[in-house]
Amino acid sequence: MLVLLCICTGFLAAFYFRWFPTQFINFLYITSTLEKATHVKTNPYNEICQVFRDGRKIHFKFRFLKYELQEDKFKPLEFEPKNANQLNTKEVQIRQLDYGQALMKIPMIGFLEFTLEELSTPFYTLQYLCVVIWLVQGFFYFAIVMMSCSLISTFIKFYLLRQSLKRLQSLAAIHQQVIVIRDDQLIKIDVNELVPGDIINLQTMIVPADCIITGMALLNEATLTGESNPVPKQTGQILFEGTKILEVNAGSSAQIIRTNYSTIRGQYFRNVLYPHKVTHKFYTQAMKFLGGFVIFNIIIAGATLVIYLDYTTELILANIFSTLTWIFPPAMPIFFSLTATIALLRLKNENIIGSNMDKIHISGQVDVACFDKTGTLTTNELTVIGLWDKQDCNICISCCHHICQSEGQLVGDILDLEMFRYSQSKIIFDKNDIQITSKDQKIYKIIKIFDFNSELMMMSVIVECENKYYLCSKGAPEKLQSKLNSHNEEMLLQLSFYVNQGYRVISLAQKEINQKDLNLDRMQLEINLNFLGYLIFENQLKHDTADVMKQLIESNLKVKILSGDNPLTTVNTAYNIGIANEVVKLFDIRNSEIVEIDIKRIEDKQQIIQQKSYLIDVKDLQNYIYTLNHQFALTGDFMEYCNLHKLDVPSLYQRTIVFARVKPHQKKEVIFMHQQLKCCVAMIGDGSNDCSAISQADIGVSFSQADASYTAHFSSLDQSIKCIVTILAQGRATAQTLSEIFPLYILLSFLATCAYTCLALEGQNYSDFQLLFLSFLCYIPIMASMTLTKALPNLSKELPLDDMYQLNNQLSFYTHVFIFTGGLLVSVAIIMNAENHHFDQPDPPIKDYLRRGMLNTATVIIAQIYSQFLPFIFIISKPFKEECYKNYAYMTYSILSFSITILFVFCKPTQQFLDLVDFNSEIDHFDIFLLLIMAGTIILDIIIQNILQIRFPRKRYL
Repeated sequence: MLVLLCICTGFLAAFYFRWFPTQFINFLYITSTLEKATHVKTNPYNEICQVFRDGRKIHFKFRFLKYELQEDKFKPLEFEPKNANQLNTKEVQIRQLDYGQALMKIPMIGFLEFTLEELSTPFYTLQYLCVVIWLVQGFFYFAIVMMSCSLISTFIKFYLLRQSLKRLQSLAAIHQQVIVIRDDQLIKIDVNELVPGDIINLQTMIVPADCIITGMALLNEATLTGESNPVPKQTGQILFEGTKILEVNAGSSAQIIRTNYSTIRGQYFRNVLYPHKVTHKFYTQAMKFLGGFVIFNIIIAGATLVIYLDYTTELILANIFSTLTWIFPPAMPIFFSLTATIALLRLKNENIIGSNMDKIHISGQVDVACFDKTGTLTTNELTVIGLWDKQDCNICISCCHHICQSEGQLVGDILDLEMFRYSQSKIIFDKNDIQITSKDQKIYKIIKIFDFNSELMMMSVIVECENKYYLCSKGAPEKLQSKLNSHNEEMLLQLSFYVNQGYRVISLAQKEINQKDLNLDRMQLEINLNFLGYLIFENQLKHDTADVMKQLIESNLKVKILSGDNPLTTVNTAYNIGIANEVVKLFDIRNSEIVEIDIKRIEDKQQIIQQKSYLIDVKDLQNYIYTLNHQFALTGDFMEYCNLHKLDVPSLYQRTIVFARVKPHQKKEVIFMHQQLKCCVAMIGDGSNDCSAISQADIGVSFSQADASYTAHFSSLDQSIKCIVTILAQGRATAQTLSEIFPLYILLSFLATCAYTCLALEGQNYSDFQLLFLSFLCYIPIMASMTLTKALPNLSKELPLDDMYQLNNQLSFYTHVFIFTGGLLVSVAIIMNAENHHFDQPDPPIKDYLRRGMLNTATVIIAQIYSQFLPFIFIISKPFKEECYKNYAYMTYSILSFSITILFVFCKPTQQFLDLVDFNSEIDHFDIFLLLIMAGTIILDIIIQNILQIRFPRKRYL
């Protein structure tokens, strides 16, 4: 039925359903109960998936994941590791059917599939209509060349997409074999044959799937976190697919729990393959503007219908449809693709890889930039600058870490390594035993390690020394305080002093425990600790952070920091990079009370000038915050409090410059709230904790070459944050170029429509070669070369004014329309009223056009002249792009094209080449008159545009 409908409607139904998928779903499917359903619709994606039934099990597959009906809801199929027993052959076969192959398979789109999808968009569909009309009117060469250009543009986009997919394939591939235990035997299989529940022997290799380790191993998780610090893992912890095992204890094994796109790494790849669909504001506004301009054209066309009374019905219809081909610029998709492609190539030359062509234009509209702190604004290196101790901290700084040894070198977290070096202790690894000799020659043996927990924000170890057992802990001071058996004012004052200087402070604590307590849970052990002191680290800014921030701030971009670090330390960083000024109000939650801290930098030192705690009604708090005229800093706990009590979060977040102690999902929330306020947000970060925020942002930027960076739209191969300036500058230049080319092309098309209407007065039209010459040797090359102008390296306070519905743009555009249309009509009127004018209109009813004549010649030359000089009027170089005279391709082609035009005007032998007649055959010195009219309209337009620019500035400030 659907096929028959498409054939009967000339495939118009296929195009309609392609553009409106919801209507396609409503046409093809009806709502049904689950028992009878053959398909399901996924919300909010509006994609149809086939339902499969296997006995009582009901499932469907959506974007590489299998969803199974569980408790009246479809949920992703997940493996629950209940025990670590080996699998037999039958169980393996069942799980292969359930979970599929172990490795991700990146689909490679075929050229035919891509071409059908690309060429069925509204713009290209319009182009097909134009091609049919051109063929009917005899413009064979023109139609063929236009379609050829579209196909070439499509092939270029297909090539770039294929290259991107091949790159993803190479990243996703894991080529190795593993030893697995099945049917009481050790067998070697390809990693693609693994299934959840398999037990594999661990060795130095790439982890083939997410799995739970039994034993101990040392891993490099750079592909996940972006940091190359080796991470130790022990029994019960998860090894993530794609990470590299550096060392492993003998006999260690792991149980596979997730494979394919279910793994953490697989989720990153799904985000790349299925990015968030974004409706470009420019494209939406452009289509609305074009719609309004079409109405304007229809009114004019209706007023000139009398011209066609002497034509045959067939020719009248051809003329009406032909007018549409001039109104709608059929080559516009070529310029959309070309501007984005050139911008991405320019970024690639700056070692910045763009994975989404549509995002380059959006980057030109960014007005809020959110930065992660550690590893992004600052380096990943830490330096111990001192120890403030109330008791002997030696045991804690010597033992409270998870340092391992690889190839004779100590490896582990940077903080742990730096702390251990500061302790001046020595460490010996003997199989599974770790023995530490402190600088005072005491010998400690590590009994158990409780690794760092991001929720608790601390880690602990159990140590034996001289038949006594100690629990040593270190972590974030505000979190560790709740674990201490006592507090005093001095420790709080010292903490405030150090964090206000921008130092990273780690709190140290310990207590003696009994041997019978060794097997207790960490939550039972990590209480009633004795405070030892603070270890103070310095984390310096990257060498170019201050300069880049200065550029961003001077461009009036709103810069914010999203960090998991201490709020006072993060505020100090805000002062250091220049986004904080005067007083910053910090809001936190402690012991169910709101803590309000006023922070100010005095003589280059950050000081707390006021601190208070209080309980307050939610409405009173919201009203109080509205009355404040300060910059805010919020903690993750305060953000949760705001959400719980439904405060006006978006407006609060807009005035906040620092979000500290925030979790990954809270970073994403900050991005989303700013987007709710119609902000265009960029997120810049490294590591897996930034992935959700990067994915949510309008523009995501990563500095890592890790898999996690492929959730970002742009990935810098360098670690310098200068890349954000480069991306924004290139985006603004691209947006400005599009906002120049679009109205220019519309104007040239309108002038062509007017010229076409004037030619119809005498039954004339362009010849096939004239149309080919004007489009592909005048209009398109000139506008294509405009895209080659380079972006200026620095950012200004302005954003491109690319909203075509802005009054400024409307006034400017319609001024162009009336002036240049006037120039065309004056030239036509002079010819038609000349005494010696030969009116060669065919006898009615007119069945075909004349392809030569004085009127034809004049409109061709006018089109040439305007196509060469109008771009100079439309181009706005500064503050986004270099001056147009530095665009050598554009200048060379403009000069060459103008020289050819002058040759056609004054050199009679060349006129035959373009089917032109002698200019002066009917009007003496008409060639001079024509050039003077064109020059006069151009000069008049420049004068009026300058006046409009003064009265209605075409500027948009941040």
